[in-house]
Amino acid sequence: MKTIVSMALNPAIDKSSSVEHVVAERKLYCKPPRFEPGGGGVNVSRAIKKLGGDSILLYPEGGLAAEKLKELLDKAGQDQRPFYIKELIQ
Repeated sequence: MKTIVSMALNPAIDKSSSVEHVVAERKLYCKPPRFEPGGGGVNVSRAIKKLGGDSILLYPEGGLAAEKLKELLDKAGQDQRPFYIKELIQ
């Protein structure tokens, strides 16, 4: 099988939580948050992997969330090639 390369130009970290049940006008106590790598190209590469294919994910790396995103992708076993970006405003 051939390897598919996908590029995520705007990767994200998705954060979600849940509650046992919702009661009107009562405080909700959520379970601890769950973090997952997200964004169009990221989701494409993750879906290819889940379907048994080979995928390499290219994405810009920078900012405060860069390490967390890399950690989440490593944990998911995603083959990745981040490339460093630098702020262009001088």
